[in-house]
Amino acid sequence: MSGREAFAREKYLRRHMPDALPGLEKFSRVVVLPAWNELEFLPETLDSLEQAEKPVPVAVLVVVNHPRGSDPAPSIAAAEFLRVRQQTDKSLFFLEAPDLDGGVGEARKRGMDAYLGARSVATAASDWIFSLDADAPVARDYFVRAEAAFRSIPDATGWTFPYRHRADPETLTAVRRYEEHLARYAAKLREARSPYAIHTIGSAFCVRLDHYLKADGMKIRPAGEDFYFLCELVKTGKVSEMDGEPVVFPSGRISGRTPFGTGRAVRGILAGDPPEEIPDEAFAELKALLETIEDPRFGEAPEEWFSALPEVARAFFAAEKFPPLWEKVLRNTPRNAEARRAAFHRWFDGLKTLRFLHFVRSMRGSAAI
Repeated sequence: MSGREAFAREKYLRRHMPDALPGLEKFSRVVVLPAWNELEFLPETLDSLEQAEKPVPVAVLVVVNHPRGSDPAPSIAAAEFLRVRQQTDKSLFFLEAPDLDGGVGEARKRGMDAYLGARSVATAASDWIFSLDADAPVARDYFVRAEAAFRSIPDATGWTFPYRHRADPETLTAVRRYEEHLARYAAKLREARSPYAIHTIGSAFCVRLDHYLKADGMKIRPAGEDFYFLCELVKTGKVSEMDGEPVVFPSGRISGRTPFGTGRAVRGILAGDPPEEIPDEAFAELKALLETIEDPRFGEAPEEWFSALPEVARAFFAAEKFPPLWEKVLRNTPRNAEARRAAFHRWFDGLKTLRFLHFVRSMRGSAAI
């Protein structure tokens, strides 16, 4: 980190006051996994991490939590289990985070912040945080594949891992249907050449520590914290996707803990309410829009660019009050197309992209597209 980045780190740590975990500072890799009422799954996941091949030492940090007002007994039992396990596993750490209001996102943040506080400024560019869940065991080559990926693209700011949900026979078809839905969305964004064409599964990504800070850490949200964080991470650099066979195996169990996500989506599919697919034509509109910013002169004549956009894109940007905002952004952006494209993508991020696609669908109507 530079002196400026070191100052940003200290400012961040003062704001968030991370938990101190002596010994964590010795590890250049950490796996952070929240655990709430998941003691039946946690041993299998920890066993898979312990048995995985490790090119470098890896710490495992479990954040034992429960929402405010919920029964603390499962968390007390999990903490006791971890204390016993620590006696034979010196790379295992845990912290207790009772009465959280921010759900799994807040628990994930507590663990990641603790690691940021433990490590040195000098090593942050080569330190990595793996994001996992208590019910998501990993393949034996999980870390080996990760280290190979890090070497293949050294300037990557984060990676997403191939995953495959586990499910019982009653829910397997619904789980695979949801996976297809997620894969189609990412693939269509990739075809449109969106920088946000990545999977956003909380148990299947890792982030370089210095870019965790640049993205201003994990935000506390009732749900979707992985989506929002990875979108912010894209703005700091290149998030890459690992190819090949799955290395993470999350649970596809039915759940209503969060307003949206895998568990709720699977429950909806089983009830005959599958996730609504965005029409191909909406992605075609996105591709056409993104092609316009590849012009070497992009940003030199914003009014001309805006007036030449397809009608539906102009309507979206007008509704978002983009034109006056864009003029202000351009005044504070270096005068070259690359910098202007980067500024555009910071505004037109993963969430705005999704809203644009829904806007196109609503404006044209699925039957009429």
